[in-house]
Amino acid sequence: MGRSQRALIETLVQDGMQVADVGATPAIFTLLMSRLVGPSGRVIALEPDPTMAAALRDNLRANAAANVVAIEAGADSHPGEAMLFRSPRNAGDSRLAQGELPASCLREAVKLVRLDDVVPDRRLDFVKIDTQGWEMNVLEGMSECLRANRRLGILFEFWPHGLRQAGRQPEDVLTMLFDLGFEIGTLSGAGLPPGGVPDLVTRLSRRRYTDLIAKRQ
Repeated sequence: MGRSQRALIETLVQDGMQVADVGATPAIFTLLMSRLVGPSGRVIALEPDPTMAAALRDNLRANAAANVVAIEAGADSHPGEAMLFRSPRNAGDSRLAQGELPASCLREAVKLVRLDDVVPDRRLDFVKIDTQGWEMNVLEGMSECLRANRRLGILFEFWPHGLRQAGRQPEDVLTMLFDLGFEIGTLSGAGLPPGGVPDLVTRLSRRRYTDLIAKRQ
């Protein structure tokens, strides 16, 4: 985890909040948020990869993170199952995808849930999403949380190539958030450059991925 992500989370996550970590392994973000929300808060941590989910649970026990609810599942627009593709070379590169992936990728069926169904009372103050291109599906599955929580902050990875592999268009993520009244900026605090959504996608695509923060004023 980079310093900029840690600094942002330490600014936005406060005592007593209910937050979610979607794509939680290796638990660095989860444990940080667990400390920040304190005993009166709650962290919902989702990780679909069975091996990584087991490591997540071990880390939570080792750190006595009793305020974390660990769920072995991916977040999606509908509950069910999907195929998880895991890189044989990078244990952290597991993804749900619909496009072509290398034949060497390991495949395993995993459970899917909607965040709207697993967040108690659908109260959500902050969510970090790192799902290797599955971000649009995650957002669709938390539509009620998005509308119900005016002060919700979203930290997400914007990776156009990964979104396309998931069968989605990168423009759709930004359009959905803009339509819901979110302002989107970089972790440095700078807003996105002026221009329409297609132009923004073109500019952001110059990098492999960009960490973005979405918040309403």
